[in-house]
Amino acid sequence: MDIITIEEDASSFRTAKGDLPFIKYNIFSGLNLLYHVLLLFFALIVIGAIIFECREYVKSLLMWVESQEHWVIYILFAILFTLVSFPFTWGYTFLVIASGYLFGIVRGILTVMLTVNIGVVIAFFCIKAFNFKFSLSRFLENENIKAILFVISGPKAFKVAVFARLTPIPFGLQNTIFAVSNINPRVYFIASFFGLIPAQIINVYLGTSVRSMEEVLAHKSTKTTAIVVFLQMTVGISLMIYVLTKARQELRRTLNSRHFVELPL
Repeated sequence: MDIITIEEDASSFRTAKGDLPFIKYNIFSGLNLLYHVLLLFFALIVIGAIIFECREYVKSLLMWVESQEHWVIYILFAILFTLVSFPFTWGYTFLVIASGYLFGIVRGILTVMLTVNIGVVIAFFCIKAFNFKFSLSRFLENENIKAILFVISGPKAFKVAVFARLTPIPFGLQNTIFAVSNINPRVYFIASFFGLIPAQIINVYLGTSVRSMEEVLAHKSTKTTAIVVFLQMTVGISLMIYVLTKARQELRRTLNSRHFVELPL
């Protein structure tokens, strides 16, 4: 009787002990998610403040771009998106929003889809060629990055590439990770094309809302229009947070399925 009791207690202890890491992980994951949401809001506020302070210069630049021939605009955006596709550069999200500001929803999305993928292809082969002569692996020591590099060498490469494009991992860093990996270029380009579309649509939409808000501030619209524009921007930002959250969860689930420890992406 005593032996049975001891074994039952030991079994209960092992079960409870096994549940502790899961509980701790869920708590940590929730805090990590809250941290990223707050970080996103803070980043949006900072970017908005910078743009507001430099609004005349930014507006003049955007108006100059808008006045150019169509083919000049496409070449210019292709060059800019190529530059921000390399590591240690930034501005991808701003360029996508600028496309919405300049061209509206339809033309803005088409412009972004074309020029971004040109930049991705150019950056991929340039980084891969550079990595062949000067290994970049020593700069990719983060556990999450190692997990991604491991998984994209297997059959889940397409899925990981798609969800990685939806996460807040910096655009240039993502391109570097995939360029130094063994992923099939065709798989990578197709996955990037589809993975980037949701965020592109949302950011282009935000760009059109920014222009509408500018018209409201210039007293060219009614109070009702101002409320509608504000709601549009709120919906756009909420959608972006939702997409980032779900993509991070799916990417973490995919990486964990490859026998990795739980990674708080």
